[in-house]
Amino acid sequence: MFPNNTKFANALGPICESKGIEQHWKSNLVKIDKDNRVATFKNLDSGDMTDVNFDFLHFAPPQSAPEFVRTSELAAANGWLDVNTQTLQHNKFSNIFGVGDVCNLPTAKTAAGLF
Repeated sequence: MFPNNTKFANALGPICESKGIEQHWKSNLVKIDKDNRVATFKNLDSGDMTDVNFDFLHFAPPQSAPEFVRTSELAAANGWLDVNTQTLQHNKFSNIFGVGDVCNLPTAKTAAGLF
């Protein structure tokens, strides 16, 4: 669940498995039929569509840095804010500091990256 943090991933994987929680990696959620409790996912490798029945649905939508960061000198090659991973100070502009998911850090981008 947290591909960039093996400590969490190694702990949560077996918990999901023991509780019958399905994980759909490399898939985009494309449709939710809330009345029938069916989520439709598109596999990013094959393009196949899969309908999944659910009782509880938790997902993180695809994340990206804001366009003004992605298309500026502020961005690293991958589009995220280019910061020092230890200090969060920008690597080129010393008067800029980053916080949260916009930073080019080895963390999962889940719109909850302020902690």
